[in-house]
Amino acid sequence: MRRTTGPALAPLLALTLAACAPSQPNFTEADATAIRDVVRQFTTSMLAADWDAWSNLMTDDVVFLVPNGSPVEGRAAVRAFGEAFPHLTAFTAEASEVAGNGDLGYNRGTYSFAATPDSGPPVSEQGKFLGVYRRQPDGSWRISRNIWNSNQPPQAPAPGN
Repeated sequence: MRRTTGPALAPLLALTLAACAPSQPNFTEADATAIRDVVRQFTTSMLAADWDAWSNLMTDDVVFLVPNGSPVEGRAAVRAFGEAFPHLTAFTAEASEVAGNGDLGYNRGTYSFAATPDSGPPVSEQGKFLGVYRRQPDGSWRISRNIWNSNQPPQAPAPGN
């Protein structure tokens, strides 16, 4: 009787270990569709000022990289940021690119909004955004990082500044 040992056993061991290793899920068209749906829910819930639904689209450690301001970190802080935002009268966001790898996805797109501040004239803006999403244990996607900025040029400084 011949025993298999040493180098002859190495390929079998490598195959066994590879089969037992957890595999990373592929990023599919269904994942891209799910991320586009999060963008739709984001705009719908923000327009409705439904801050529970809006903040539930985000991971606990979400970070918003807001224009001309410090990062807003954590779901509670981002929710407070949303609640303090001027009342939106119109808001659209269109994801022009969605891709990912495994449990990480991103989207890039454009947005526009119109808002009525508590004081001052109505404002409107058009711009672009980049979002990073993480797949959750239940398979859903949540916003992990979000950055956006305006297409409009910066305002000129006031005279004397």
